[in-house]
Amino acid sequence: MIAVLNKCFNYSNSREFRGSFEFKLCPRERDTSLIDRYSKRMPGVFFRAFLTLNLAFFGFDVSADENQTSKGDFETCVQSVDPDRVSSSQLATLDLDSIISSCKASFEADPKNMRAAALLARALSIGKRYPESIEFARISAEGGDAVGMNVLGHLFLKGLGVEKDEIEAVHWFTESFNRGNVIATFNLGVLYDRGIGVPEDEFLGVDLLRQAADRGFAPSQRLLGDAYLQGRGVARDNDEAVHWYREAIKRGDARAANKLADLLFYGVMLEKVEKEYFHGVPKAYQNLPEAHRLYRLAAEAGLASGMFGLGLTFASHDLPEHSLEKAVTWYKRAAGSNHSEAMAYLGFAYEDGHGVEQDYAEARQWFERAAQRGSLFGMENFARLVSWGRGGPQDHELAAEWYIRAIEAGVNWIFDDAENWSPETISEVQKQLQNLGLYDGVVDGRHSPEFHNALTLLNQR
Repeated sequence: MIAVLNKCFNYSNSREFRGSFEFKLCPRERDTSLIDRYSKRMPGVFFRAFLTLNLAFFGFDVSADENQTSKGDFETCVQSVDPDRVSSSQLATLDLDSIISSCKASFEADPKNMRAAALLARALSIGKRYPESIEFARISAEGGDAVGMNVLGHLFLKGLGVEKDEIEAVHWFTESFNRGNVIATFNLGVLYDRGIGVPEDEFLGVDLLRQAADRGFAPSQRLLGDAYLQGRGVARDNDEAVHWYREAIKRGDARAANKLADLLFYGVMLEKVEKEYFHGVPKAYQNLPEAHRLYRLAAEAGLASGMFGLGLTFASHDLPEHSLEKAVTWYKRAAGSNHSEAMAYLGFAYEDGHGVEQDYAEARQWFERAAQRGSLFGMENFARLVSWGRGGPQDHELAAEWYIRAIEAGVNWIFDDAENWSPETISEVQKQLQNLGLYDGVVDGRHSPEFHNALTLLNQR
């Protein structure tokens, strides 16, 4: 737990905010100007109030229907927008115009209802109506609503409808945290862990993430799992990582499902966390059927990494539902979402004729697309096909360029294959290494010890 010190930061007078193990901020003087300004733009509200009072004086009861309508609008607003009930991704799929109308009607009927203003700000933000969102977020935050404070912090953090200000974002997240808002607790945890708007403090960041995770906030549970997997802010513990991923999955977190599927598929619950790639499907998994199920959850939620993973499991001969055709289908879906490794695996599929008709030109195109997006597999294999002149013109200079880029990016397994490069390609690589000041030998197209050492230096730069 975080120890709260008896110290108060006057945030409005200082741009320095450490927070340390204490988040009590000096309360600012409440600014009612926004509320007053908004009220002046609502003559209809006050006319209705005047009319109601005068009609009531003469014995007419006109408030019941309006109160019932107002209550219904607020209930609709809460049920549709309350972050404790509806995630941002879920809210984005709903009829935002109708929801915004209900929230706005609720606030206009009761301008003192700061929660209605906060929910309206959240709905407007999801609808990318940022100038309106920032106005209602300010109203609700200055009015003391924790949800509104968190929304305002988010808008400042991202620079949506207002100039980006990470320090101001920390202030509003902290104010919201002080009022018990779980999402603000999560947001502060992320900011401290990454050193955004505050000095980096991974231990405090993890402590905040744990507070939100203990309260059932799925994104925080997932990031806490990441912390245990990486040993960041806590002692590394793969069992704890799996536990928190499973907790997040129970609450519908697709990214946690993808993370756990990776662990199960690649067999990463070992002393050293790393993914071991081969020219094909990695074999070091621990629970292929469950990984397949979890990848499907992530894929159906729209995650490209889940689509790619589902393709990998379909490609595995050890899966009862093994299907190279289905693997290609999911690779294509992931590639459609710009997943670079999926593009590279489509290159393998077309080159080998696995799940599709063999087509070297198509393979070369997919490897090139993957390479352009940073895939190491894409770089290496595009260079290989270009060097061979397979699926397109032979171009040793272009092949050398991509081999150099692949090695610079960290492809060290390519060294063994370099012995099989054509003399023409080796000569072009030797020239480029000379230009980089890494090779002073003869340009002779031979794979000599000097040439191998130059490749090693390139990889280590």
